[in-house]
Amino acid sequence: MPKPFFPVLKLPNVVIDQLVKHWDMENVIDATMRSDKFFCEVEKFKIVIKSLTWLVGETLVGIDLDLGSCIVQIRFVKMGETTGVKKVDGVYVYSTKGPRIPNANKEDHILWTFNVDHNKLEDKLVRAEQVTKHLLKILKPEEFHFQCGLNNATILPDLFIWSHRKGFSTILVKRSDRRSTTMSPEALIFLMEELKADYRDLKIRMNAFQYYKPIQAKTLTLEDMSWVTTICLMGPQLVKARSVGRSTAHIDFNEIITNWVNGGSPNLERLVLDTSSLGLDAAAVYKDLKMEPSIFTKCDMTRRLCDFTDDCQDVRRLSDGRIATLHSIVDRKLEMTVWHKKHLMFLSPATYYKLKSTHGGYFPKK
Repeated sequence: MPKPFFPVLKLPNVVIDQLVKHWDMENVIDATMRSDKFFCEVEKFKIVIKSLTWLVGETLVGIDLDLGSCIVQIRFVKMGETTGVKKVDGVYVYSTKGPRIPNANKEDHILWTFNVDHNKLEDKLVRAEQVTKHLLKILKPEEFHFQCGLNNATILPDLFIWSHRKGFSTILVKRSDRRSTTMSPEALIFLMEELKADYRDLKIRMNAFQYYKPIQAKTLTLEDMSWVTTICLMGPQLVKARSVGRSTAHIDFNEIITNWVNGGSPNLERLVLDTSSLGLDAAAVYKDLKMEPSIFTKCDMTRRLCDFTDDCQDVRRLSDGRIATLHSIVDRKLEMTVWHKKHLMFLSPATYYKLKSTHGGYFPKK
């Protein structure tokens, strides 16, 4: 154990609580794996960190700790040479911690490697669970994230992670190459219904299976539409959604817009449906919608980082008069941009006064 920690262990608990705030957090975590007594003292108050991320891939299994001042990247591999010994979850493990590597634009990085007996996914997951149990006894992450890079994620429901956490800020399911992750229908249903996340970024390929429930997320990115249906994009929590690619099930964009007009998806701000090279029938998309030429200009749309075309149309929500701007691009991409009260800051003065004079009672008071 580093010298500074020896005398500290003799101090009252409250003093240790105050002192660890002035030490580098990676050294504090390291010390809890070297001394049972120090581990017990830190366990009493826990250390607040920004986030903890679990990573599960074909060859990479890891845990990333964002400590604010640096990111500790914990990895599990079979090591050729073993030096230091750590104690995690009652098990002694060979481990090597690399130097702190400065990064001018981002947080510093520290690579921390734990030994496994074999370079197999099962062995790495066992070691990752041991380290997870240790970390969650001494750390209090403000956010949790999960990243899955498996080629086939059928084992997803069986991962140890869910016994510790089922709610996340971010869930990312995407391989390191450009291909889609495959999984069983049971695994997809588990991902959609058992795990909660504010942001989902998914690239999943399903064969002969479609999902018929709203996807629960505030922000949603879909890069493979093989399993996506219309109702998937009509969740009540949804704020922003972007989907790319052909779907084997028909997605009725008109139904999505009509649902919003009639009071559904109240928090929606932006929806983008990109069908790649497929043609879109704009007449079918806008069928039976009461629209009028948009009052918003190219400048207004650009400030919201949205595309703009000359044929933009506005549609009004029946319940509160809120406006959404609709347009298609090259008959393959549809966009829906909803204007909430907070978006007034993006309007040019001319649009603002025009909106105020023609739709004075449009924005609901909150």
